Amino acid sequence: MPASATSTPHCHRRCCSRAPRRTKPSGCRSLSAREFEVFRLLAQGHSSAQCAQALGLSPKTISNHETLIKEKLGVLTSAALVHLALRHELITPSSA
Repeated sequence: MPASATSTPHCHRRCCSRAPRRTKPSGCRSLSAREFEVFRLLAQGHSSAQCAQALGLSPKTISNHETLIKEKLGVLTSAALVHLALRHELITPSSA
């Protein structure tokens, strides 16, 4: 997507004025409920340790979830997870 398509005032207002989705988009349906929860937290910029504390899990479990999430969604990096979450309106630019 060209940079100009994402930086227009209309696009910014549209993206920022919506509340994040609470339901899974079709591409995320392969994730378990827990994986989806971890995905959202990671996409919002939380560290593995922060996710672990928030969910009552070990950081190693969060790391394992992150690896499975990336495999299931076909992404390689944390930045790609954030991009995917933004594209599917799971998070807003202000929460990323």
